[in-house]
Amino acid sequence: MNRQEFDTLDIYKQINYFNNEMALGLSQAKICENINLPKSTWRDRLKKVGYKLDQDNKCYRSVTTSNDTSQNTNNTIVTPSTVIDIPLFKENIAPDSVTASTLEILKFKSDLLELAHIKKDILNTIDIVKKYELEKDIIDIVDIKIDSNKMTGDIKTRSFKIYSDVLDKFLELTKKHPDLKQQDILSQFIIEGIQKYNR
Repeated sequence: MNRQEFDTLDIYKQINYFNNEMALGLSQAKICENINLPKSTWRDRLKKVGYKLDQDNKCYRSVTTSNDTSQNTNNTIVTPSTVIDIPLFKENIAPDSVTASTLEILKFKSDLLELAHIKKDILNTIDIVKKYELEKDIIDIVDIKIDSNKMTGDIKTRSFKIYSDVLDKFLELTKKHPDLKQQDILSQFIIEGIQKYNR
């Protein structure tokens, strides 16, 4: 927002603008600098409507005293009769009702709106993670491919000692592939082992 736009707002909307900016962490001096507004001019405007900076809550509050001396003359918070539109948060809040808890709610709402804007990305990420979780437990069953070009030479008979558990697993595997001969499967495993470890 620039100075011209700011000056077109009524005083309560100007106060509201400052409160919103301070809720986002900016100082009064920085806000004045950003819109090219002298701090003295801003103080004069606030004084005319009876507003002061509440240092504890980092917002402007309406503080007035009663003219009737018979009544309590303590400072009281006065709420304007009109409700102000805060375009940043799309809420109707009177500027002096912005307290620490209200600011927390506004910040929380702002965070929720930000999350709503990236909802699609979040859901896509969740889908990808779910898909990964499902697929990581699935073991791909790879068909045994016999490279007949490497099966050359005469078939020889050899006697090997083998552990019974390994032999049982091998025989179980060969039962799953009845279309292949045991000698071809074993030969393919040996060739793959030689290629992998003979370096």
